Amino acid sequence: MQCFCRAFVRAIRNCYENGTTAIRLFEREINIQIKRGVRQGYAISPKLFSTALQYAMKSLDWKDYGIQADGKNITNLRFADDVVLCAKGHEEAERMLNNLSETNELIGLELNMEKTKYMKNVCAYQER
Repeated sequence: MQCFCRAFVRAIRNCYENGTTAIRLFEREINIQIKRGVRQGYAISPKLFSTALQYAMKSLDWKDYGIQADGKNITNLRFADDVVLCAKGHEEAERMLNNLSETNELIGLELNMEKTKYMKNVCAYQER
């Protein structure tokens, strides 16, 4: 995989380095150092996720996967932090999910398998 521009990565890292948050438990305030992730609600959070996911998706070799629609091969649909993998059958979908999971691990993303769903179209391709 090709790397992001180092200056960009350094600028983002500097924004988050030595970050802390505080919680109040009864009358006592507890400071906690933030060691990973980005702050929820920050405008850059969804943009960073989208950029990282696009980077991961481009690195996948899925030219033989996906479905044909209007003469185009479609392997995935994305909106915000949701991804739909389009496959000809269960086995292909499983391979794609494994590919995506492995690629995501390389850049620090993680699939939430508890939220992962499988849906089959009644008119889906029959696996051969």
